[in-house]
Amino acid sequence: MYPESTPESIQTALDLIASLNPYPAYGFASAEPTAYIQPDVWVRETADGWKVSGNEAAWPKIQINREYAELLQDIGDASPEWKEKLQEARQKIDSLELRKSTVIRLAEYIVERQEDFFIFGEIGLVPMLLKDAAAELELAESTISRAANQKYLACPRGLFALRYFFTQAISTDSDNEGVSQGAVKAMLKQLVDSENAHKPHSDEALVQLLKQQGVEIARRTVAKYRESLGIPPAHKRKLIG
Repeated sequence: MYPESTPESIQTALDLIASLNPYPAYGFASAEPTAYIQPDVWVRETADGWKVSGNEAAWPKIQINREYAELLQDIGDASPEWKEKLQEARQKIDSLELRKSTVIRLAEYIVERQEDFFIFGEIGLVPMLLKDAAAELELAESTISRAANQKYLACPRGLFALRYFFTQAISTDSDNEGVSQGAVKAMLKQLVDSENAHKPHSDEALVQLLKQQGVEIARRTVAKYRESLGIPPAHKRKLIG
């Protein structure tokens, strides 16, 4: 048996329902909207190899109002200030197009030099400097630096800042041309992942194992890289029992 419905009970129920939060998880949301990184270029594997394409959605859409531009051309005695502003607008658009072209050229340079990364992952990274990219692209190093700043590349392996691919070489043996810091970290992680959990490698042991692979670095450098990877020291990795 349900209690008799009266106008008062119905209104009470409606008031209660109206006071409820229709978004139960709303309290866990941040006050600011989540900011997502929009890649500036896409890198995709094709039948002809890795190809770079610009992400048009990531670039501002700016254009000059054609009607106003044509009107200024028709007016012979238009104010010099208006003509100056029109010229400034055209220069701004040209500058944006040039920056976009530079970013795409830089991404193509990265893909060409770092092809092993796109195939094998971080262990395939090779040393690469901004000044070398500038020389190859025949641009100032400062121009390359600005083009790489806060610009991102999306590929099947994820989203990466263009600056991620620029790393200096570390010390290697005489038979090795050079290994990037990213590649060494990947090698270090592989060694730890494959170690005997009951007898984990000490930092000194990792130094010797890396040396066998042609990478000569100090024990303190191994410890620094290990910590940056979030890998605890050997005595904390040891499995008891």
